[in-house]
Amino acid sequence: MSGNTDAKLGWEFAGFLLAAVYNLFIIVVSKAFTNSDLFDFDPLFNRDGCVCVVLWGLAYASMSTTYESAPYVCLVFAFEKVFYYVHWHMTVARRDTTPAKSARFFYCTYGLGDLAFGIFFFYIFGDKAVMKHGGSSVEAFAAGITCAAAGGILPVFATTAYLRAAKRAAGAATGLFQQH
Repeated sequence: MSGNTDAKLGWEFAGFLLAAVYNLFIIVVSKAFTNSDLFDFDPLFNRDGCVCVVLWGLAYASMSTTYESAPYVCLVFAFEKVFYYVHWHMTVARRDTTPAKSARFFYCTYGLGDLAFGIFFFYIFGDKAVMKHGGSSVEAFAAGITCAAAGGILPVFATTAYLRAAKRAAGAATGLFQQH
């Protein structure tokens, strides 16, 4: 795509910008980094955490026209989104408490958006990595679809593994306390 500016304004370009806007929306949700309801419910989204979300969004925007030359950065983005999805599933979706009204919509939805953008970044990685190394467009598309599918499944396995480990740790701790 080098030299073809029109092609860069395709769906991939739009995907990167949507991911950026999605992350930058934390400025609104956090009320310009002042929403204590958001910060108190989950320490990952304290003021510093929200600034980091903005920085990730700026990184997505900065890659919107150069992703083909750096597909491995998209893999980093994909794993970052898996992290946020798993965190959401483990700490928010499984909580007994409800966030305050001003933070409720964010906490009920952010993980699903991260999962969707993670799948997008996995697809871009697979597709563009194959193209960068001389593969055909058919091979690149197949790799992109395969990586996207893996990106959709990976968070489920990561969450399941985390739950099993937490259950074992809780069982071990319970046994430890019962022995004394």
